[in-house]
Amino acid sequence: MKRGPVGFGMTLTRACTATLAAGLIASLPATLTGAAAQAAPSEARKAPLVETISSTAVPHANALSLRGVTEAARKVTISAQTSGLVVSEPRRKGEHIKKGELLCEIERADRDAKLAEAKARLIEAEAVAKASTELGKKGFSAETTRARDKAALEAARAVVTAMELDLARTRMAAPFDGWLETDTAELGALLTQGASCASLLTLDPIRLVGFAAEGDVGKIKVGQTAHATLAGGRRIDATISFVARAADSATRTFRIEASAPNTEDGPHGVVRDGATAILEIEVGERPGHKTPRSALMIDDQGRLGVMLAEDGKARFQTVEILADGADGLWIAGPPEQAEIVVTGQYYLSDGVAVRTAPFSGGNSEEARQ
Repeated sequence: MKRGPVGFGMTLTRACTATLAAGLIASLPATLTGAAAQAAPSEARKAPLVETISSTAVPHANALSLRGVTEAARKVTISAQTSGLVVSEPRRKGEHIKKGELLCEIERADRDAKLAEAKARLIEAEAVAKASTELGKKGFSAETTRARDKAALEAARAVVTAMELDLARTRMAAPFDGWLETDTAELGALLTQGASCASLLTLDPIRLVGFAAEGDVGKIKVGQTAHATLAGGRRIDATISFVARAADSATRTFRIEASAPNTEDGPHGVVRDGATAILEIEVGERPGHKTPRSALMIDDQGRLGVMLAEDGKARFQTVEILADGADGLWIAGPPEQAEIVVTGQYYLSDGVAVRTAPFSGGNSEEARQ
């Protein structure tokens, strides 16, 4: 049997197969290189897009924040020092009172008569003492007699003084300018010694009171600038007027007081006694960044911070809040130059690749994807 043609055919088939394989192997690197080139943009497109602000740290007033209350500069209950029926018309709470204005008057009753009697007895005692002294000079009066007459004179003077004082105490006047917090005693009411006539307080200046921890009280000095924020957002400028040297035995905190002008025509109007206040005391400067509140986040360890974009990657940075203003937060912690993620940070973790865009001022839908 002749096998030449068949052998030739098989040899040709092997040659074609080898040629085809060589072509495939030669083209494989180019194919792989093209796939890798296409995958790179695809991976880049998968990196989340976030919005950032480029921030440079600037000196910012470092402030201690203390929760406290407002207090009246003066607050007093005016009490009766003698007894009797009230004969004055009542003044109503809320009235503004000037120093020296009458608040309550007690009937004089027989006090005038008793005072007149006491003055008459004083005149008599003066005459007796004078005569005794003259007789003593001539040797007609014993020394004991002169001493007794002098004692009687002093006793008569004391009675007159006491009666005049009791008469003066029938009129109770305002010791200072202020506001009535209660009605004065009603007409015809019986006031006994120690009973209340009225409560009076003055609000100018207003006192702002807070309590500082042991670690912070050393940073506070009399004369430092302070600010107080009241309910409703009213802000008051004040000056530290008192720093306690002894701690409260229960809380181990130190009382801090600041004073501020408080008049009806002042910039803040009249601040009331007992209002809640947050007292901020300036204790130096620290470098800080101003950011929107939305930039803050909490990591898995419960730390407060912000997410930074550095060299195309995200990095979590812990922060300290220096101040909370109406238009954003002042924070310390990021480096002097920082690109702070303000939108989309909740979808990031340390080390992941990110794409950045300038903050648009709103919530970007693209930054969430």
